[in-house]
Amino acid sequence: MSSLLDVAKAMNAEAASNSATLSLVDVARAGNDANSSVKPKTLVDVAKQETQPKQTLQQLAQEMDGQDQFKIREALESTAKEVKTERQDLRSQVLKQTTLNLQQEEQQAAKVLQEKVGDADKSDDPPPRTTPSESKESKEFMRAVYRADKHHVRDMLNDEAVDANTADQHGWSGLHWAASQNHSDILNLLLQNGAEVNATDQINGWTALHVAIVRESISCVGILLSSGADPRIRDNYGDTVVECLQAASRKNKLKMLQLIQEARGNNQ
Repeated sequence: MSSLLDVAKAMNAEAASNSATLSLVDVARAGNDANSSVKPKTLVDVAKQETQPKQTLQQLAQEMDGQDQFKIREALESTAKEVKTERQDLRSQVLKQTTLNLQQEEQQAAKVLQEKVGDADKSDDPPPRTTPSESKESKEFMRAVYRADKHHVRDMLNDEAVDANTADQHGWSGLHWAASQNHSDILNLLLQNGAEVNATDQINGWTALHVAIVRESISCVGILLSSGADPRIRDNYGDTVVECLQAASRKNKLKMLQLIQEARGNNQ
């Protein structure tokens, strides 16, 4: 019959055959193995974790500052565009108003001059007409005038080969051609030799002043007016030089209007 001691030994032997006896060291190692997935934290790791929130806040502040600068720059650019647009609109309005004022001044000046022309004496004798010519001498003379060949023009006048009032086949005299080309020297030479300043052509009834106005030959306009050209003479269409200059450029129109007005003032 087995004693209690024998039974205990038998049970221990059976347990030993199934598993090894675990010591305290084995238990401790098992505990460490269970926590091996989590790395032990040192003091340096803790310090790093303490500084990380500060770096994140600094980055956030920089990001916010960058966004603010972008918004400010965007607002400045938008404001600059608005100011530029407003300035362009204002400049456009000023130019339109200035143009309108100039047009009104031109119209008023033309109206005043036309009223003076309308007050002219209806009993005035009609202006002289040019006499068309197809002679060889007249053609040669007109070519010299057209080309501003002052020496040849003077020689033909001095030799009396032609008269200063000689006209071409259409009735344009040397004055008409000189005025059309703005040859002021030739114009003066013809006037000095007795050219009729108010002679009209056969086709349009134009004087040399009409031609100078239409061609915007400002220097010739001044010479003709100072030599007695009459701005009241009407052409075959009923127009004086005042109506003719309405098609001129604004700058030249103002200059010619001033010359006509000065001439009218000197003749009163």
